[in-house]
Amino acid sequence: MAKKTVRQQDFMKKKLKVGKPKQKPSNVTDTSFQMKRISLPSQTRISGPGSSKGDGSGIDLNAEMVKRVTLLRHHSDVTRKETVIYYESMIPRIIHLPCMSNLMQAAIPLICDSSKQVRDELVKLFDTIGKNDPNVLKLQIRALTLYLNNAMTHIITPIQRDAGMFMQVLMRYCGDDLVRQAWIKMLKGFFQVLGWTLTAPNSSKKAQTTSMGITSSSVVSMNKNKKHKNENLKAMLEFIRIGTGALSTQEQNDQTATQSDADAAAAAATAAPAPYLPYMIPEFPQPYAYLKLFIKQFAQDSVSRATNSSTNLNSTGAVSDDASLQELETLSFEDPVTRTKIFQQYFYPSIKRQLPALIKDGGECGRTAHSFSNVLQQIIE
Repeated sequence: MAKKTVRQQDFMKKKLKVGKPKQKPSNVTDTSFQMKRISLPSQTRISGPGSSKGDGSGIDLNAEMVKRVTLLRHHSDVTRKETVIYYESMIPRIIHLPCMSNLMQAAIPLICDSSKQVRDELVKLFDTIGKNDPNVLKLQIRALTLYLNNAMTHIITPIQRDAGMFMQVLMRYCGDDLVRQAWIKMLKGFFQVLGWTLTAPNSSKKAQTTSMGITSSSVVSMNKNKKHKNENLKAMLEFIRIGTGALSTQEQNDQTATQSDADAAAAAATAAPAPYLPYMIPEFPQPYAYLKLFIKQFAQDSVSRATNSSTNLNSTGAVSDDASLQELETLSFEDPVTRTKIFQQYFYPSIKRQLPALIKDGGECGRTAHSFSNVLQQIIE
């Protein structure tokens, strides 16, 4: 056999021998050496005091809160309740973060949640938000009004009864905005929750009672639960008091104690007649008064003219018989003068007819009804 050349040997497969390791290739790299190294733990960037990562953990708090919002729509009642409790504890830290918008949009529908525990915790959440920043609730007043009205007209009786709890909390922090948003609609909702009938003024006996969609089961349930009835009475009383501008008993006592007879006589002597107040020189300089940036209350005569053209008011400023509650629901009543007129003509007779029986029964409802009667007397006067 001819001797193989060196070039041919490159293509020959070497035979492996038993008990001997496989030969390494000629271009192998030796990795048996060792070297010293320094290991440093991972360090996170320290955030500034105004950042949402202020806890120093390196976690974006705003993003973390947004991720948890979906748990408010979880199918489990326990999960929804625990999520509401968690957000309640985090409110002081996230009250000014963008995640509050997502939180409110997901939390407001829980007003009509089927679980009693979730609704109770939601009331505490709204209360905590109001204590830290009431403007958060004011910005969501339209959504709150929608779901409050939904709760007042809900087919499930426990949800309907608990509407008074939410009303009391909201009236504490954004009552003025709520009465401006839905004055008539909320009053009709209170009538339905309490099981009262609403009587239209100057109407025939056949069409005297306005149908409120009240079921007998809800009325019986409300009459049995005196606690819930008292809560809804308190909420309705506070709603009417803020809407009409009436003073509570405590405010009347404080005003009487602080203002003496001499001060009252001096104020009456120096006070200008009401029609001339817009034309008098103000007590303090008001260079931007002509822009009317901070004016909410309208003049009484202008209110009468504006409302006459849209709500069929007569020449005396009272609502005519042709204007129904359905027509008035589409309007917003910005000033207490018009709200008081609407209340006196449509709601006052029905409420006055229900209060004597509650006062006679006594208890917590009786005391609330007695305060209610005093406020009504103040409104009429």
